[in-house]
Amino acid sequence: MNKFRKAVRTEMDVEFFACTHGVSIIFIYGFVRWLDHVKNVSYSMIIGMMIMGYIISWFQKLLFFKDREYTTREYKIRGFLWSTVPTLLTILAGEYFHWLKGNAWWTGILFYGIMAIYFVMVWWFIEIFYKKDTEDINIMLESFKQKRKVK
Repeated sequence: MNKFRKAVRTEMDVEFFACTHGVSIIFIYGFVRWLDHVKNVSYSMIIGMMIMGYIISWFQKLLFFKDREYTTREYKIRGFLWSTVPTLLTILAGEYFHWLKGNAWWTGILFYGIMAIYFVMVWWFIEIFYKKDTEDINIMLESFKQKRKVK
């Protein structure tokens, strides 16, 4: 049952970020097209972008799949890949599927630039919040240990 619970938890983590990434890609794509005075986004484009979010999320999850401590070097490399590869995948998918075909030349630069910043910012926020959560948990654990010693 432990493996099942871990598999479900992993999939829930992936689903959360897949939805976040997918909606972000769609929103930024729609915004950039709106700036270029294009007011429609096809349903097939939306589905493709949601699938892209899911693929990116799984890639990011696989970078830190093992529950273990990484060396500082490993962690930095994985953190760099966490932002860089999704940016490259977004650019490749956008070009392959012609997401910005027929739009002004600057729309691609703006869309891909914003998406690169988005992936870096998400990594940065995760870093801040997970580090703070770890510190809080360690403080609570130390407090618990101290209370047990007193008894």
